[in-house]
Amino acid sequence: MKNTITALRNAGLVVMPIQVSKKPTLTGWAKPTFSYEVEDHKENHKHLGIITGKASGGLEVIDVDSKILKPELVNAFKSNFIELLMTFDVEQELSIYETMSGGLHVLYRCENYAGNMKICHAKDGTTKDPNSKEALLETRGQGGYVVKYDNHIAGY
Repeated sequence: MKNTITALRNAGLVVMPIQVSKKPTLTGWAKPTFSYEVEDHKENHKHLGIITGKASGGLEVIDVDSKILKPELVNAFKSNFIELLMTFDVEQELSIYETMSGGLHVLYRCENYAGNMKICHAKDGTTKDPNSKEALLETRGQGGYVVKYDNHIAGY
């Protein structure tokens, strides 16, 4: 874990420990000056969070919550989404990771990052729960974070 933390820090990313519930274990992480020292890492922290926005050099993430879709739509949605992204010359500009719940995180850096925003909701009839208010696509920017996953799909 310490090697992973060091590699992420060397890439200009700010990380923090995350509980199994995906909640940060530290306070003050949303401050642009937050830093987490490798020496402070405790082995009982199961996950790492990557802080988005200014702290990580303008890192922004598109969070694809495909788990809200009907199961028969998930694979087609994800493969079409990735294929669409790759039709643009962005392969060296972003990284795509599959999340533990089967969604996607699309990581990229930009100069005009925003806060956390809901981009779109799924159409009626496409979600497992017809009353779901969860967004299909959201951003994580200033004041946000994502859990780090190892299932790299595409990009640098």
